[in-house]
Order: sequence, then structure tokens, then C-alpha cells
Amino acid sequence: MQAWRQGAWNQRPEWLSPGQAMLNMADAIGAGERQNMDTSKWKAFLRKSADFHARRMLSPDWQPESSTKAFFLLRP
Repeated sequence: MQAWRQGAWNQRPEWLSPGQAMLNMADAIGAGERQNMDTSKWKAFLRKSADFHARRMLSPDWQPESSTKAFFLLRP
């Protein structure tokens, strides 16, 4: 774990929007299920994340600080 923190990721992090992060998680769930993996914890995490961000974004006083926090990803 220490090597990970000192590697390239620590030097140049790639910031994702909540939508991008949740899309990546959904893709991981699909890939895991195709491999017959137990993805129940991943699904619970994604559900919790989606609920959190939906409550935040639907709040009447929500003011995003940047477009990174304001856009939603739609995939066919």
C-alpha cells in the first residue's frame, strides 16, 4: 500500500466526477458478474453512492462548485 501512495498516482491523480466514478463501478459490477463473482458489496456501495449524490443534487440549495460536480453521464 505504501508503494501505491508514492507512485505515479500520487504524483498525477486523475480526478473523476461522481458520475464517472459510479459508471466505472457499474462497469466493474458487470465484468464481475460475467466472471461469476459475488458483486453484492460492490452493488451496495454503488447504491449508497447513487442515493448520496441524488440527495445532494436534488437539494433545493445545491450549488455545484465546478462542472465536475454538476454533470451527469448518460450512456446508451
